Amino acid sequence: MPPEIVGGKIEPEQLYDAINILLSLQVVKMVAYQPGSPRELPNGWRHVESTAPAIDALVLFKKLHSGHWKQEIINFIRKAAQYFENIQRPDGSWYGNWGICFIYATWFALRGLAAAGKTYHNCLVVCKAADFLLKLQLDDGGWGESYLSCLARKFTPLERNRSNLVQIAWTLMGLIHFGLLKETQYLFTEQQSSGSILRRKMEVFLNRKLLELL
Repeated sequence: MPPEIVGGKIEPEQLYDAINILLSLQVVKMVAYQPGSPRELPNGWRHVESTAPAIDALVLFKKLHSGHWKQEIINFIRKAAQYFENIQRPDGSWYGNWGICFIYATWFALRGLAAAGKTYHNCLVVCKAADFLLKLQLDDGGWGESYLSCLARKFTPLERNRSNLVQIAWTLMGLIHFGLLKETQYLFTEQQSSGSILRRKMEVFLNRKLLELL
């Protein structure tokens, strides 16, 4: 894109600084990245949703600048992928802290694992995650999850087993990372003649502790 739209080219030294910060913020005990840790919090915040984008960024950086902190980046990615494997729930899902809830976090985990080179060919954790998502598919072809999942820490469908377009998109992006490019019929049935899709209620959730205070 032209510089007048996106601005000038970022110098490599600026990218190096950004990568140095990412590497420094990895929580040692649970190897998960979250802004604010470990300096501002004793044990750091350990979130799947924060760790996956960090892996993405480091993988892309390593392709473009393979000589900078090469081994440190490899170690970061390996530990972060291991973190996903360590905290996966028995049903194949992950608990989400910034969205609702198990669908949201499982999408992020699959994204991070795919960036780390984990696929259904070489990682049982990935297969279990995809199986979890596929088992949740509703009769209309979609997916839906209630905010009550966040409080109960157990998957809870939306009332009347209805689908939610946002959560369908999250699920499909997760399955794309797994390697599945099907199950999109519901989205097509919701598409208008103009090509757009009507806005639906956003099933979003900031933090379990905040919700408990309401």
